[in-house]
Amino acid sequence: MNNEKSSSLHHSASVPLLQDKSLELKDFSGTHVEREQSLYHFTDLERTSKTSRRLAGLFGKSPRELHSDYANISLHQAARDGRLDLVEKKLQLLGKNSSKISTQDKDGSTALHYAVRYNHHNIVKKLVEWGAHVGAKGENGATPLHLAARFQVDRRAHANEGPSTTVTPEGTPNLEKKQLEGPSDEKASGGNTSQKTSYLRPPSFGLRKKDSGGIERHLLKNAMDILLKDSIILYLLSRKANVNSRDNLGCTPLHYAASKCNETAVMQLLTDKNIDLEAKDKTEMTALHCAALEGSVKVAKILIDAGACLRCFDEEGMTPLHFASMEGSLDVAQYLFEIAEHKGGWETLSKMVLDQDREEQTALHLAVENGHYEIVLLLIEKGTNVNCVKVNLVAPLHLATTNGHLDIVQLLLNYDANIEAKTAMQRTPLMRAATFNRLEILNYLWKKGARLECRDRDKNTPLLIAGKKNHVDSVMFLLEHGAEPSAKDKNDRNVYHHTAVEGCLDSLKYLLKDQRAKALLNEPDKFEDTALHLAASKGFDEIVRLLLENGAIIDAKNDQDLTPLHLAAKHGRTRVTMILIKQDPSIINDEDDCSNTPLHLAALHGHIKVVELLLNQGAAIDARNNTLWTPLDCAAAEGWTKTATVLLNKGSPVDPLDKAKTTPLHLACREGHPEMVKLLLSRKADLTLTDNERNNCLDIAIDHGRKDVVLEILNHAQWKRVMRNRTTDGATVTTPMRKLIKKLPDLAMKVCDRCFHVKEPVNHLDYNITLNYEFLDDINAEWFESDTAHTGDDGLEDIVYKIKKALPENSTRQLQMKHNHPLILMVSFEREKLLKHPLVTFLLRQKWRRYGRYVYYASFTFYMIFLLFLTGYALVTSEKFPPGYCIAPQCNCSSFPGIDPKNAFEFFWINIGRSVVLVLASFVLIVKLFKAVCLWRLFLTWHELVELGTYTSAIIFVTNKGGGSQSTSCFDIHNSVGAASLCLAWFTLVLSMRKFPKLGIYVVMFTEMFRTFAQFFVVLLLFIIAFGLGFHVLLYNQCQLCSHTVIIHICID
Repeated sequence: MNNEKSSSLHHSASVPLLQDKSLELKDFSGTHVEREQSLYHFTDLERTSKTSRRLAGLFGKSPRELHSDYANISLHQAARDGRLDLVEKKLQLLGKNSSKISTQDKDGSTALHYAVRYNHHNIVKKLVEWGAHVGAKGENGATPLHLAARFQVDRRAHANEGPSTTVTPEGTPNLEKKQLEGPSDEKASGGNTSQKTSYLRPPSFGLRKKDSGGIERHLLKNAMDILLKDSIILYLLSRKANVNSRDNLGCTPLHYAASKCNETAVMQLLTDKNIDLEAKDKTEMTALHCAALEGSVKVAKILIDAGACLRCFDEEGMTPLHFASMEGSLDVAQYLFEIAEHKGGWETLSKMVLDQDREEQTALHLAVENGHYEIVLLLIEKGTNVNCVKVNLVAPLHLATTNGHLDIVQLLLNYDANIEAKTAMQRTPLMRAATFNRLEILNYLWKKGARLECRDRDKNTPLLIAGKKNHVDSVMFLLEHGAEPSAKDKNDRNVYHHTAVEGCLDSLKYLLKDQRAKALLNEPDKFEDTALHLAASKGFDEIVRLLLENGAIIDAKNDQDLTPLHLAAKHGRTRVTMILIKQDPSIINDEDDCSNTPLHLAALHGHIKVVELLLNQGAAIDARNNTLWTPLDCAAAEGWTKTATVLLNKGSPVDPLDKAKTTPLHLACREGHPEMVKLLLSRKADLTLTDNERNNCLDIAIDHGRKDVVLEILNHAQWKRVMRNRTTDGATVTTPMRKLIKKLPDLAMKVCDRCFHVKEPVNHLDYNITLNYEFLDDINAEWFESDTAHTGDDGLEDIVYKIKKALPENSTRQLQMKHNHPLILMVSFEREKLLKHPLVTFLLRQKWRRYGRYVYYASFTFYMIFLLFLTGYALVTSEKFPPGYCIAPQCNCSSFPGIDPKNAFEFFWINIGRSVVLVLASFVLIVKLFKAVCLWRLFLTWHELVELGTYTSAIIFVTNKGGGSQSTSCFDIHNSVGAASLCLAWFTLVLSMRKFPKLGIYVVMFTEMFRTFAQFFVVLLLFIIAFGLGFHVLLYNQCQLCSHTVIIHICID
C-alpha cells in the first residue's frame, strides 16, 4: 500500500513537468495515438539527455524500454493482463475523465470489461477513479457488472476464510455509511437476530454482550472495507452501477450470477436496495428460473429468502419447478415445496404441481420424460395427477413408455395411472411400447392387463405398428401372446403390407414362419395392391425375392391393372425388374387399364436402365397404349432425351401418329423440350407433319409459348418448309409468321434475319442483297392460296369452289385476310423493331415503287379534278344566284335569268363543271356501291363515310341548279348542301394526303387529336350545358344592360 501511494504521489507530482511536450505514438496494430498535451518525442529522448534522465526517473525504465512497453501494449491489453503500472501510465497519457478511457475495441469491450472479466480489482478501481464508465455496454450488451456477476471468484471462500452467512432482504443494501453503522442490536430486530443477520455482518469473536454494540459496529465497518477491497461487484455498486442493467438478451447481472451458481455474487447483488428480483429476460425467465435450471439449491434459497416468487412463468409458461423437474434437481424441487408449504400451504402446493406450460405440460410430464424417478415420486407424493395430459392428450405413462423408463412406468401404475389412456392419435401406452420396441415395458403392460388388439385412429394394432417398424422382438412377443395377424388398418393393409412397404426384412421372415400369418400373403389392400406390389414399387429386392419364394402371385393386378412389374418399371427399380422377369418372362408385355406396358411406364418416367433392361429382355418397342402412344411418345412428352436415344437406337419409329395425328416431335414442342426436339430432328423427324387441326410442330410450339423450341426449329436447315403452313384461328387465317409477330416478336425478327442475306462487303464487286418476302407478303403465295378445306382437283368441284370463293359471302374472310397481313399486324401490335427491319423497309419501298405510288397519284389526280370543278362550280353559282333573293317579299323561291351563253367563263364552270362533277361523282359512287356489296365492312370506317358523303352531296348540289334561260329553285337549302359538299370535299383532300412522304405525318397527328377530342367531348359538353344553364337563370328577365356599372353589379350580386 505504501509503495502504491508513493508511486501515485510521484506520478501526480511529475505530470506538470511533461505537459509542454508533444507525443505521437504508434502501437503494434499501426494505429496512432495523438494527444494535444502529450509527454515527449522519442527522438528528443535520444538528443536531450536531460529529458531522458527525467523520464527514466519518472517511469523507472530507460526511454527505449519505455517506448517498447507503451507502444506495443494497449490499455485493453494491460487491463486484461493485470499490468497496473502500464494502466496507470496509459491513464496519465489520456487524462482524467477522458472519453477514450471507455473506448471499445473491435469486440465491443472496454478496458474496464477486461479488468472485471479477469478479476483485477486494483485495475478496476484505478479505471473507475480515472473516469471509466461503469455502465458501458460491451460485447452482447453486457456491462462490467454483468461480467463481475458471472466471473467473480470469492477468494475467501476458496481459502475457507470469512464468516458463514445467510441472506435476508434487510441486509446492507447500498454500502452507505449511515446504513452500515445503523442499529444492529437485538432490540432493533425484536430479539430475533438469527433471521435478521446480514450476510455482510462479521462474527462476534466471543465479545462480551455489554461491549458488543460499539465494537460490532467497528468490526462491521472493517469487514465492509475488506469486502469492498476484494469484491468487484460491491465496488461497482458503490460507484452507482445499475444493478438492473440488461444485455442484448434482456438478462440482468442477477441472471448471470444465478446461471453460474455464483452464490457470493448473488448475495452481493442483493445488497442493492434497487434490485429487481423478478426481472425477466427476453424469454421472461427470472433469476430463480436460472437457478432451478442449473440445479443450484443454494442460489435458489438465497433468492427465495430474499422474496423471489415461487410461481413465476417464462414465455413458455414454465415455472422454476418445471425447470427443476426437467433437469432432475431434487434438492431445488424439495426446497420449492418446503417453502410453498410454509408460506402458502396446501393451496399453493397444489397450484405448483398443477401449473402447465404452453404445451400443457406439468412438472410431472417433464420429470417422467427425462427419467427422474425421485422427482416423479416427490411430485406424486405432493398430490400431482398421474393421469394429467398435455397437448395431443399425452399422459405421463405414454412418455415413460416412449423413453423406456420401466421403473417410472411401474411407479405410475402403482399410483393408478390409466393403462388404456389414449393420445390424440388414439394410441395407448402398449402401442407406444410396440412403436419403440420397449420389450420389458410391453411385457409388464401386458401382465397388468393392457389390451393387445387396441387400435389407433388409423386402425393400426400394436402388431401392425411393430411390423412396420421392423421390431422383431415386439412382433414375436405379440404373436406369441395372442395378437391377431389378420388385423388390417383403414387401408385394409395387413402386417405383410406394412413390412413390405417399409422394407422390414427381419419381421417378414419371422411372419412367414407363422402359418396363420402366411395365409394372408396374397391378400389385397384397399387399392388391390398385394405385399408384392408394395415391395416392388419401393425396390426392396430381397423382400421381393422372399415373397416370390413363399408363393406370392407375380402377375396380380391392382385397381389400375398394374402388375408388380409395372410398378417396378414405373419407379425405376432395376433389380426388382430383373428378378420379376427372370421369375416369369411372359409378364414383360402385360398391359394396364390404359394399355400401357412396363416399357411405356419406364419411358414415361425416364428410367434409362429399366428401359434398356426391358428392351434387352424382349419388350415390344412399338407397343401402343389406348391413345396410340409408343414408348417414344412417352419419353418425348416428358423430355427424357437419354431414354429417347435408347429407344431410337433400338429401332423405334421416329414419327408414329397417335389418334390426334400427333407425333413425338409435336409432343416435345408442346411441352417445351428443346433438347428432345434437337434429337428428333437429328433422327430425320418430319417437320411438316400436321395434327388434326392442321398445326405443325412450329405452330404448336408458338401456341404454347415455347421460345427455346421455336428457336431450335428456326435454326434447322428445313425451317422454310415448316414456315409454309396455313391454319385457321377461329374465322381468321393465320400462319407461323403471323403467330410470331403476335406472340414472339423476337423470333419473328430471327425469321426476318434469315430472309435477309448480304453477300460480300458494300465496296466489293460481288456485293448483293438477297431478300425473301415469302413470309412477309404471303397472300399471293401458292401454299397460302391453297385452302386447307379444299381437296378437289380441276374438275367440276374445283369450278364450284372457285365460284363460291368469288361470292359476296366470302368478302368478310377476304377482308380479314387483308387486315391480317403481317405488315398490318406489326402496326397493330406496335412491333417497332420489326417495322424498322431492313426486310420490312425494302418490302414497303418495293410495293410503293412498283404499283402503290402510281395508283395513289392517279387517284389523287382524279380527285383533284373533281375538287377543282366542284369548287369552281360552287363559287360561280354562289355569285350568280345569291341566296335569299326573291321577286316578292312573301315568297321564298322565284325564277331568275339563266346563264349568259356569251359568257364563256360562266358557261365553262357551270355547264361543263356540272357535267364533270356528275360524271366523276357518279363513277366513284358506282365503284363504291360494287365494293359495298362485296366488302361492306369497308364502309364501317369513318373516312370512307366522309368520302361517300362528299360525292353524294356533290351530286345533289349540281343537279338542282338550272342551266336554261329560266330556273326555279329554293336556293337556301341548295346552297347549304353545296357548303356541306365543299367542306367535306376539302376535308377528304386532307385525309387523302396521309400517304404523302412529308405531310402525311401531320395528317395522322390531326386525325389522332380529333379522335381524342371526340372521346372527351361528351364531358366537355356537360360543362358547357352546366355553365349555360347557370348563366341563363342568372341573366333571364334582367333589365337592359345599359352601362358597365350595371353589368358589374349583376355579376357581383
